[in-house]
Amino acid sequence: MLFLLLALDASALDIEVSSVVRRGWPVGAVVSCEPGRQVYVAAGLPGETCPPAAIGGPCWDIGPAKLVAREDCPDTGTLLVQPRIPPSIRRFRIQAGEVGFDLSPPYDIEVLADHDGDFVVSDVRSLDALSRIAAVDGTVVFAAGDYPEVVELPWLVGGSVRIERPLSLSLPRIDHLPVLDIDGVVGDVEVDVPGWLFDGAVLQITDITGSTTVRADALVAVDRLEVRGATGAVDLVLPSALEIRDLTVADTSGTLSLDAGVLRRIGSNEGDRGGLFLTDNLGLTRLDLPSLLRISGGVVERNAALESLALGSWPSIGAAGDREGSLRIADNPLLSALPLDGLELWIQLQLTGNPLLPTCELEALLDGAVADCSGNLADACAEVGPCAAPVDFSEPGAAPTVTVTLERAADHARVPLTCSVDATDPEGLPLSVAITWTVDGVPWDGEPTTTIWPGDTVPPGVTRNGETWSCEAIASDGSSESAPAADSVTLEAPGGNVLLVVIDDVGLDKVSGYGAHPTPSITPVMDSLMDEGVTFHTAYAHPSCSPARAALMTGRHVRRSGVGSGIALNDDPWELPLEEETLPELLATAPDDWDNALIGKWHLSSALMPGFAEHPLTQGFHWFEGANSNLDRVVDPDAFLAEHGSRGGYYLWERNTNGALDVSRTYATTEQVDVALEQVGVLAEPWLLVLSMSAAHLPWEVAPDALHDYADVEDSSPVDLRMDSMVTALDMELGRLFDGIPADVLARTTSIVVGDNGTARQVIRPPWDATRAKLTLHEAGVRVPFIVNGPLVTTPGVSSSAMVHVVDVFPTLADIAGIDLGARELDGVSILGNIADPLAPSPRDYLYTERMVPNGAPPWDLYDGQTLRDDRHKVIVEPDRTHLYTLTPGVLDEGPDRIFQGMPTEGDRLTLEQLLTVLGAQVEALPFEY
Repeated sequence: MLFLLLALDASALDIEVSSVVRRGWPVGAVVSCEPGRQVYVAAGLPGETCPPAAIGGPCWDIGPAKLVAREDCPDTGTLLVQPRIPPSIRRFRIQAGEVGFDLSPPYDIEVLADHDGDFVVSDVRSLDALSRIAAVDGTVVFAAGDYPEVVELPWLVGGSVRIERPLSLSLPRIDHLPVLDIDGVVGDVEVDVPGWLFDGAVLQITDITGSTTVRADALVAVDRLEVRGATGAVDLVLPSALEIRDLTVADTSGTLSLDAGVLRRIGSNEGDRGGLFLTDNLGLTRLDLPSLLRISGGVVERNAALESLALGSWPSIGAAGDREGSLRIADNPLLSALPLDGLELWIQLQLTGNPLLPTCELEALLDGAVADCSGNLADACAEVGPCAAPVDFSEPGAAPTVTVTLERAADHARVPLTCSVDATDPEGLPLSVAITWTVDGVPWDGEPTTTIWPGDTVPPGVTRNGETWSCEAIASDGSSESAPAADSVTLEAPGGNVLLVVIDDVGLDKVSGYGAHPTPSITPVMDSLMDEGVTFHTAYAHPSCSPARAALMTGRHVRRSGVGSGIALNDDPWELPLEEETLPELLATAPDDWDNALIGKWHLSSALMPGFAEHPLTQGFHWFEGANSNLDRVVDPDAFLAEHGSRGGYYLWERNTNGALDVSRTYATTEQVDVALEQVGVLAEPWLLVLSMSAAHLPWEVAPDALHDYADVEDSSPVDLRMDSMVTALDMELGRLFDGIPADVLARTTSIVVGDNGTARQVIRPPWDATRAKLTLHEAGVRVPFIVNGPLVTTPGVSSSAMVHVVDVFPTLADIAGIDLGARELDGVSILGNIADPLAPSPRDYLYTERMVPNGAPPWDLYDGQTLRDDRHKVIVEPDRTHLYTLTPGVLDEGPDRIFQGMPTEGDRLTLEQLLTVLGAQVEALPFEY
C-alpha cells in the first residue's frame, strides 16, 4: 500500500490516503471531508472494488481535518500518486509502501509537489521506481526510514534536497538545485550532482558523524558553502567553481578536503559581505586554492591543526573599489605556511597569535594597507617594516597592462559570451578588474555588468543574431591611474538543420513525461526527448488541427488568415491564403540555401479550391508526400468506398505525392517515418524537414502489435485504449526516426516536437473533463507538448515554465537561419533564448489563442471565441459567456469558473477587467487580411 501523509506546520491537519493503481488505472482513493473542514488530496476515481467513501471535488484546507485510509483495497498493480498541494500544505510524505510492479517502462510512481512544501521519503522500498519529483520551491527530504541507501533520481525536477540519513544519492540530470542540505547524519553520505549549474546555490553540511562526499562537476557560483559540527571526513569536489560568496568551516573535528582548483573569488563584490571563515576546527590541516584572485574578507582563527593556508599567489583582499572589511588570521598554533607572493592589499590584514608563522615577507608587499603582525614568530619585522604604520594611497602609480579577449562558447548566438581579461600592474601583480558590456555601441543594462576577477559571461538568451557585442575591461592598481582595453565580436546565426515534428490530437495527458494525468499513454521516446532537451510546460496552440498548422506555418494568429477551424476536405471552400508567407518561403530569404520537405498531414486546403493537391508545393515546399487531410477523408469518398469497401483509415489512406493521388496500404505512422528518413538521406544541408504526423487523430484503430505493448487492446476495446496503442506506436516510430538519422547529421539538427491541440473529448479520461478538451479554449484543449532537442540546448533535461505558442516557431526558425524579419507583421517571438536558458523569463506577459467558425472572412457567426492568460489567471470569451479562472501551478484544469460559481470578489472583478482590456487590444491588433 502507499500512504500519503500531509501535515500543516501550524495546524492539526493530518491526512492519510491509500490509492492503488492497476495497469495505470486508478482503482480507488478514499476521501473524507468533514463539512467546513476541507482539504485537498490526490484525485481518485471510483473503481470496481474500492469506490471512495466520498469525493467532494477540490477540497482546500480551511482548518483541521482527518482522512482515513481504507485497508481493503487490493495490494496489486503499480502505484501512482499525483497530488496537487495547496499553498497551505507545508509537508507531505510517502510512507511505508511497496512500489514497482508490472508497468513498463519503469516509472511506476510519480509525485508532483507544485508548491513550497516538502516531499519526505521515509519508507518507500523501491525508490528507484520514482520517475519524477517536481518539488519546485519545496524540498525533497530523505528522512530516516526503510528504503535503499543507493538511490539514483534522473527525474528530480527543481526544488532543494535535504539528507537526514546515510545515503548514496545520484542526481544525473538536475541543474536547478537551490540548496543541498546534509544534516545530522550518523553514517556515510555520498552525493553526485554532475549537472548542477544553479547560480547562487547553497551547500551546507551540519552535525554529520560519518564521511561525506559531494561531487558537483558543473557548479560555477556558490552563494554559501558551510560545514559545521562535522566529526567525520568531508570531501568536496567542485572542479568548476569560480566563486564562493561565503565559505564557512566551523566547529569540526574531522578532516576537510576541498577540490576547487579554479576558484577565483571568495566573498561578494559588495563591501565585506561574505568571505572566508575558518574557525574552531580540530581536523582541518590545510586549505589549498591555487587560482584564487580575491577574498572580500573573513576570519581564520583557532584552528588547532591548520598548518598551511595556500591561497593562490595571494589574492587582493576586499571588494573592488572600497577599503572595507578585514581578513584576520589569528591564534592558529600550527600555521607555518602562508605563501605571500603577489599579495595586493585593499583592506586590513591582521596576522596575530600564530607562533609558527614568519611575517618578514610582508615588508616589500604592503603598499599602503593597514596590517597588524603582532604575536607571530618574527614580530621584530613590525619594527622596521610596513607593519609598523599604514601608508595611504597618495602616490600615483604606473598604468597597468590589460588585454581582453571576447569569445563565444559555440559558433552561434544563443550561448554565453566570455570576456577573458589579463590584467597586471608593472610589477606583475594581479589587479582588480571592472568589465563593461555594450551591444551595437549602447551600454548593456543586463546583470551582471561588472566583475572583479578576470573573466565575465553574458547569460544565454540575451544575445541576438547580427548584434555586435563589446567587452571593455578597466583594471586598477589602486593608484590614480587605470588602463582600459576592449574587444568585440559580431554574432552569427546558429545554423544547422531543423526537424519539426507535429503530433496530432496528443495532449499533455497522453505524454507520460509531462506528469499531467494519472493514466497517460506509454511514451518512453518522448520522455527521453524531454530528459535530453528542453520541455515547455506552458505551450499553447489553437484548439483544432488546421488553425494550429496555419499559425505554426506563418507565425501569425488565424484571425489574419481566416483559418479558424478544421478545413473540411470536401465542403469547406477555404485554404491558407497563398499570400501568407510560410516556413519554407521564409527560408528562401535566408543567407544560406535551405532545402525542405513536408511529410504527412497538410490539412490547409480544401478539395474545392483550385490546385488544392499542389497547395503545399505552391506554399514553398520542395517535396510533399502525405495526406491531404485526416486519414478517413478522401477527395471522392463515394468512389473510394465503392472501390475499397472502406472510407479510409491508418491501414488504407489516400496518399498525395507532389500533387499525384494514389492509395497506400502501409500503416500511416510507419510510412510517414519511412518517407521522412528517405528525405533525410537526400535533402541538402541545411534543411527543414516538417514531419506532420497523422497520429493519433481519429479514426482510432488499434496499432500494429509490434508497435505497442497493450496486449489486451483490440478493435472492440474502448476508444481511449485504442488511442493508447496509437500514441505508443507514434512514440516508437519517433524513436526509429531519431535512431535512423546519422549521428553527425543529428548532432547539427535542432528538433522540435509539438502538438497541434489537446486530446479529443472522446478519448480523454477522468479526472480530466471531456467538456474542456479539444475544440474548446480550455487548457486541455489548447495546451500542447513542446519539446526541443539538439545543439541549441545547453542545459539538457530542464523544463521551462515560459509561456510560448506555436506562432513562435516561425521567428525562432528565422533566428536559426539568420534571417532579418524586418517589417514582417508577426504574432510570434523567437524563443531561442528560452531554449538556451530554460529558466529565463517568459518572452511574453500574456498568452493568447482563438477559434472562429466558419473558415473564411468574418463575421464568424457560428463561433468566435478567444482566451488570454497570464501566469495566474485566465479569461475565456465566448459568444454567449465570459469565464474567469484562477490557475494552479502544475495543474492543467482551470478549476471552477470565478464568475459563475457565485458572487465574484472585488479582486475577481479587477482581474477580469484587466484581462479583458488586454484581450480587446490583442483582438483589435489581428485584422482579417484577405
